[in-house]
Amino acid sequence: MIRLTGRGIRPRVTATAAVVVALTLLVAGVALVALVRWSLIRAIDQAAHDQVTAVTSAIAAGQLGATVPSGRSATTLVQVVDASNTVQAATSNIQGEPPILPTVPVGGQRFVTRSNLPLGPGAFRVLIAPVRLHGQTGHIYIATSLTQVNAATTNTAILFGAGLPITVALLSWVVWRSATRALRPVDRIREHTALIQAETITARVPVPDTDDEISRLALTMNQMLDRLERSSRQQAEFVGNASHELKSPLAALRTHLEVALDEESDAARREVLTIADEQVQRMAELIEDLLFLAREREQLNGVASWVDLDEIVLAEATRLRRFGRVDIITHHLDATRIHGSGRSLARMLANVGDNAMHFARTAVMIDLRSGGGQAVITITDDGPGIPPSEREHVFQRFARLDTARTRPGNSPGTGLGLAIARQIAQDHGGVISIDDRADQRPGAVVKISLPSPEHATTPMVAAPADSESAR
Repeated sequence: MIRLTGRGIRPRVTATAAVVVALTLLVAGVALVALVRWSLIRAIDQAAHDQVTAVTSAIAAGQLGATVPSGRSATTLVQVVDASNTVQAATSNIQGEPPILPTVPVGGQRFVTRSNLPLGPGAFRVLIAPVRLHGQTGHIYIATSLTQVNAATTNTAILFGAGLPITVALLSWVVWRSATRALRPVDRIREHTALIQAETITARVPVPDTDDEISRLALTMNQMLDRLERSSRQQAEFVGNASHELKSPLAALRTHLEVALDEESDAARREVLTIADEQVQRMAELIEDLLFLAREREQLNGVASWVDLDEIVLAEATRLRRFGRVDIITHHLDATRIHGSGRSLARMLANVGDNAMHFARTAVMIDLRSGGGQAVITITDDGPGIPPSEREHVFQRFARLDTARTRPGNSPGTGLGLAIARQIAQDHGGVISIDDRADQRPGAVVKISLPSPEHATTPMVAAPADSESAR
């Protein structure tokens, strides 16, 4: 079983998660250490302010002696100095020592940091608070050791630093296991997909019962395989049908040529060669249709332009009239422009028009109407019509009906005309369908709907000569 290597998704996901979590925890750890230190120093500052209040009250009441009560903390130093920076009172743990600050401070109440005070080494946070003493401005010094603060901060940083790699490692393991479990269905899908070949196109990938993105991916892949299977089956049918259709004219052509070689009279040979020429024309038409259907969908972006659809419809009506077999009637033609291939649209109309003319008994009616962003072409004949159950079948390749709607007095067609017409309509974003006549008379109505962003509001009614029954 092939596994994802170091370049796979799992290592990348795990590494990314580890880096993101490590950076997040590092930032959170720095913030936590800073918050712990800030909280401890804030507590020290609050105790110093309380001590200043107590000493100030004692001075104001005249109750301050040479020794200042140390309060709740033995690591706190208190000195009261006069205007000349001479110590007037102090806590017992700093009795007889020089002033904490060597010079008279200037300014109001504030905090400073000093090191190696008489109480011991290390840093001290000193609150300097002015006070009225003997009618002059003295100062109260309250110094608190930061040793415990530094120790607590250091311990917190060490504890967090030791836990960070353990947390990252544990999270990486969890992410790796989760990614492995989540990607296991993808691995199975990949393995099954790798085994699918042209001869095993009916196989499908397993769909996990999780109702998530992976199960939807498997369903989408199976739908794609369904389309590929249908396409492969249609291609095989297409090749088989094409081979069968080409065999008939080739066999007939060979037979007629052999007959022509055996005939002695020029008239007989000319008749046989005429028939052979018809077979060659039929085979050429079939090959041309096969080439059209076999190529990829026409890239309209390279050949498309604004074309006058009404002119194409009018040209098709004129072409059909030249055959003189039935009346070609144009009642209503809207001036309409669409974006597409004029050559392909003309071929589409020719295929549908030929089909209608061959099956019509007396007349074919062609209309073009525009409105609501759609151009609708209707081609109506008065032939035997097409049963509703067969209306989709006639658009399939090599489709022929075994009903009364056969070509009277004509050779059988290739069975590709309407298939090509539908493909051209779809290439232009349109649809083509077959309906009954609205007047309930026998016949069929082929309706072609094409997107028409530009169309005229004034209809262009055909000239009287075109509106009449013309042959």
